[in-house]
Amino acid sequence: MFNNILICEGYAISGYEWDSSKVDPLKYYNANSYFLIDSAAYDWNYCLWGYPSLSSVSITNEDVWVEPDDFGETGWSGIFIAWETEGYNYLYCYIFINTYEIMYYSNDEIKSVIAHEFGHCWGLAHVYTNNLMNPSDFDRFSNYVYSPKDDDVDGVGSIY
Repeated sequence: MFNNILICEGYAISGYEWDSSKVDPLKYYNANSYFLIDSAAYDWNYCLWGYPSLSSVSITNEDVWVEPDDFGETGWSGIFIAWETEGYNYLYCYIFINTYEIMYYSNDEIKSVIAHEFGHCWGLAHVYTNNLMNPSDFDRFSNYVYSPKDDDVDGVGSIY
């Protein structure tokens, strides 16, 4: 009776994006050479085959600065801050990973936090479904969401 049901979770876009001249590849700087940042970027690049990519660069020409640091007991594990130019184009953005809040997370869980914040860099907003862009770490981890899912990728594809 219900054998051919397609579950569509969807995606949400924030309305912000990178200028098309900057987007392929989008350059990020991995502060402190934290290997899980590169791993999260790799997951996005693998999923976005044929779409924009992320590439690690030197500090002098980054678009995205990724900084793990101990911000104390804040209630957030990762946060994304962007600056825009005219209209809705990003100029550059910061991703801060709170090492205090993630100190007991597994590597997969930390990578999920970083990949989630990279999703904001692509212009994705929060969704309350079983996707990477779910803002709840608990919900993502309990559903084993550690890297972009099809709906996350479709969201980026709809923007670029």
